[in-house]
Amino acid sequence: MNRSCVSCATSKVRCDLDKKGFPCSRCQQKNSTCVKAGRKKRTRKTTPSIASSNPSPQEIAQQNEPQPPLEQNVDFSFFDTSSFGEIDFLSQLVDIESMVDMSSWTWSPSGMTSPIGENTVPGNNDLWTGMRTNDGLVCPDNFRLPADFLLELEGPETIPVHRLETLARLFFSHFHSSLPLLHIPTFCLASSPSVLIRTICFIGAGFERDSISTTEAKLLYGSLPSQLAKSCLRSNGSSPTFQELQALVLLQFAAMANGGSVERAASRLIHPLLVAAIRHEGLLKVHGECTKATRNAHFWTSWIQKESNKRVLWGVYAVDCYQSILCGSKPILSPTDTRASFPCDDASWTACSASLWAALPAQDPSSCFLSSVKGLMGGHAPAETNLTAFGMNLLVLAVNSLLLEAQTSILPVDTSALDSALQTWYASWQQFQTQSQNASDRRANSVLITNSLSLYRLGVHFLRNGRPLLYEKAYLERSTDTRNPLIIKEQVYQDEMMKYVRGVLDAFIEA
Repeated sequence: MNRSCVSCATSKVRCDLDKKGFPCSRCQQKNSTCVKAGRKKRTRKTTPSIASSNPSPQEIAQQNEPQPPLEQNVDFSFFDTSSFGEIDFLSQLVDIESMVDMSSWTWSPSGMTSPIGENTVPGNNDLWTGMRTNDGLVCPDNFRLPADFLLELEGPETIPVHRLETLARLFFSHFHSSLPLLHIPTFCLASSPSVLIRTICFIGAGFERDSISTTEAKLLYGSLPSQLAKSCLRSNGSSPTFQELQALVLLQFAAMANGGSVERAASRLIHPLLVAAIRHEGLLKVHGECTKATRNAHFWTSWIQKESNKRVLWGVYAVDCYQSILCGSKPILSPTDTRASFPCDDASWTACSASLWAALPAQDPSSCFLSSVKGLMGGHAPAETNLTAFGMNLLVLAVNSLLLEAQTSILPVDTSALDSALQTWYASWQQFQTQSQNASDRRANSVLITNSLSLYRLGVHFLRNGRPLLYEKAYLERSTDTRNPLIIKEQVYQDEMMKYVRGVLDAFIEA
């Protein structure tokens, strides 16, 4: 018997109609009509035959195969949706999705800077600038879809194929350099799952300022967060696919970079699931290449997968740091949680063939990220082989995250090592600017999280002046918004924090 109301059954969330009576808690809080759902038809279970009850030798061998062990010391307690009280996890996420307004989902060309603080947005007529490899431009066939391709969306609306291709190109031209998770030489849009295509096109839609792209962004976003969250819940015993993890990291990153309070509330709600998923998949144990031996072209494919795993790990770590800086949440991940190396150099990641990749030097054994963070604290600059835009961004994020933990600790903490780390990082950043020959513009004219120089200046300000005293009561107390208990309290905190951040960076620019 179906014991849910129509609204909860449609949203596939838990309903307390059977215990509480009409209306259920969710319908009462949303002030909507509560109607009991009809009876579900169950399929008839067949009794297994005697012959099938005796397992075959192949089945016995499969049962005796050792299963991959789960990573120990991982807390999955928040997978129990009953721990969320009156409204469970998925119903909160569904309610947030219903309040999303895409009218402000646009990326500012002047503000979309690279991770080293440089403006890298190409002109409207040059979509492929910044995507050069050792062998010229990447072939645009990677981003083409079949003429009869139909993207799965929640409603009857569809998006034409040529528009999906345009949005994907905007993503790779404008956004991908900020978080280079996808391996462009081997990437194929047509063979990607729908959730990854939706995420890519949704982010790309923010680079067009017209009513069509706004409508398309809303269609693409839809229930995408809850779909990706369900893949991490593993209620059916399965794990999210690697491409689902990539899509979730990109969506989380974009929401923190350019989303409003609603999108960031969804991001904060999903983030613990994402961290638990990468722990379960063992990504915290990824080490990377780290050898002085000559590369072998036959290992290119396996190297791509290992490097992709590592970049997903660092993408999750970046989102974790950004949430702590901009939303005031305590970091879940620490640099000591992994021994992974830095992301590889850009030349290796963009090599178009196995032979081109094998001709490049392997990643140096001194590329351990944790060792570099410890070195910064002692005033030692990271090795020059690790000075990539992505790596520099991760280092300054780590220092900011450690500074937040030190300043919110109940015990007195000496922050002199963090001061040394910030100054050493800045010296390395200047060296990186000189090497990349892009020192024409060193201004941090944006509060976007892709700007390492802005993060450095925020860290210096917080170190000198302490963190801002915000109206924490509004952030902690229950919201008066009957539709969603998350929006108002987070919006108050985020609005005050972003206003404070903009003021700090504007003061640096004026000085």
